[in-house]
Amino acid sequence: MPIADAFDEASDETSDETGVPGTRAIVIVHRGRIVAEEYADGYSADRKFLSQSMAKSVVNVLTGILVKQSKLSIGQPAPVPEWQGNDDPRGHHYIGKFTADEQWACIHRIIFQPIDV
Repeated sequence: MPIADAFDEASDETSDETGVPGTRAIVIVHRGRIVAEEYADGYSADRKFLSQSMAKSVVNVLTGILVKQSKLSIGQPAPVPEWQGNDDPRGHHYIGKFTADEQWACIHRIIFQPIDV
């Protein structure tokens, strides 16, 4: 399936009740190079996107790679000096100060809450 068709299908499937498509872009990276990309009308590679969900996915993949390479332990905070100081304006609760295993525990508690149906 051509990427444009896959993009259209993904956009259709992720439309919400407002009719605004949730998928704004698809970028496929293979071995460090962009091999395909497609953008919704009004979006381009030059436009900035809110990236919360994308960033979580990328950070988790990169964290897994570093753990597998024994360059990071899931029991230690991310090795980003800017995230380690107490003067971080985002506060002590900022997720950058959590260890990877604390982040997974938090996500697990949020996502896997039992509900009554």
